[in-house]
Amino acid sequence: MKLLEWQTKWVQSKSKGSDSEELKITGLLFRNVRKEIDRARAELEKLEKEASKAAAFAANSAGRLDEFITVFANARNKSGTGFCLGDDKPATNEELKNCFSGKDFSEESLVDISERPSVQEPNLGAAIDSIKHSAMSSYFTAGSGRGCNLIKGASSGILGNKNLEKSLWWGGGILTIRKDVDGSLGSGELPAGEIESVNGTN
Repeated sequence: MKLLEWQTKWVQSKSKGSDSEELKITGLLFRNVRKEIDRARAELEKLEKEASKAAAFAANSAGRLDEFITVFANARNKSGTGFCLGDDKPATNEELKNCFSGKDFSEESLVDISERPSVQEPNLGAAIDSIKHSAMSSYFTAGSGRGCNLIKGASSGILGNKNLEKSLWWGGGILTIRKDVDGSLGSGELPAGEIESVNGTN
């Protein structure tokens, strides 16, 4: 609205002169500027809606991940005397860090976003796509033989005395339990579960 008021006053002041052709060109430029501003406002409103959707999706994903960590940390082994991650009690956050070795393993080390404009920012899409089982499994150094019922698809596992007939996709894809996994937690015995496993193709 301020732009329109300024445009009107400017045109009125110029109309006192004799250069009407210049005024026509200037008026056309103002109209084009106004169209661009209106278009930018519409795009901004659209982005605000998309941002709200993204925030809701992120909150939902964070809730699923928190649920997964809580369930996995309290899951029992096959004997019922211990835990999948822990001995006589669930592993603490500090103890869980000991399951990983090598370079710094944290959210900050996965994607480094520079605060300096002179440094090119990373391609976040490519960085997220690179976080795969094959890239992360080498850092996992936990011992095997835990007999974790939560990831055991064989008999006496997650379904009691029944075997999983197909892979089980749990928590919206956070964890895929393959039908032939025996509950071991060794890095070489804990294969990646693909989304196709849900359809029983793997």
